Amino acid sequence: MDAHLLTAWNSDPTILAGLGLLLITYWVGAVRDRQEGEVGPSWRAACYLGGVAVLALALLSPLDLLADRYLFSAHMLQHLLFLLIVPPLILAGLPSSLAGLLEAVFMRWRCTRLLVSPLVAFVLYAVLTWLWHLPLFYEAALRSEALHAVEHLCFLLSAGLFWVPICRPIGSLRLPELVQIVYIFGAGVSSTALAALITFAAHVLYPTYAQDGPTAVVRTALGLTPLADQQLGGLLMWIGGAFWFLGAAAVVFYRWFERAAREEITAIDEGRDSEVRKPVSDGVSW
Repeated sequence: MDAHLLTAWNSDPTILAGLGLLLITYWVGAVRDRQEGEVGPSWRAACYLGGVAVLALALLSPLDLLADRYLFSAHMLQHLLFLLIVPPLILAGLPSSLAGLLEAVFMRWRCTRLLVSPLVAFVLYAVLTWLWHLPLFYEAALRSEALHAVEHLCFLLSAGLFWVPICRPIGSLRLPELVQIVYIFGAGVSSTALAALITFAAHVLYPTYAQDGPTAVVRTALGLTPLADQQLGGLLMWIGGAFWFLGAAAVVFYRWFERAAREEITAIDEGRDSEVRKPVSDGVSW
């Protein structure tokens, strides 16, 4: 394998500008929070900056070159970062002022309220994920840089909308925890079905990764046939997605259990207080 593949970092100015804008946006939100006397927990900053770092890894590191020209499995790994890792981390890490601004913008107009409706967000996420993995659209994106950028934006934005009800619920669109678990389970079923079709396909679905030349050299160095590479990509989506969705459902269940326990303790304490305040009889009987 050509050693330059392991050091081929992307320096596309539009990507660098986008990442810089995300960092500046966070800095402005954090400064505004401090001015308002609200300092969020340190884990929020870690989540946001971690999300930006993962996005930079997906778009700037050698993974991007491997995904675009050499390995389907590398492309699937990149897509998983866009769909499952980056959006929830950035949403969970948003400073409170930015989260409030986001809520105000989305709740202001009917069309934007519709976009963050859990049902619409779920359908957009599932449909766009399937659509861009159809061979016709997948191959078209590989041949066009502009269309490829649109594909990546579709993944990031639809996944952002999908994860809002879980990571940063907006206004009246909050979902009960049980519904959140069903919501996550539904996305997991959709992802698993797509991954299974890719994994068990009897032939190569994406011709770009079956070509001779440099692509074949990379596959040979890794001991992969085009079909084995495709199966590996499908398994990454299948197993990686399953574990991520299961983990998200477990977090929601834990929050549900913790809230129920807290409410029960509060109810017990209030009951004790009412007993203490209850008037005591003077003991005289008539």
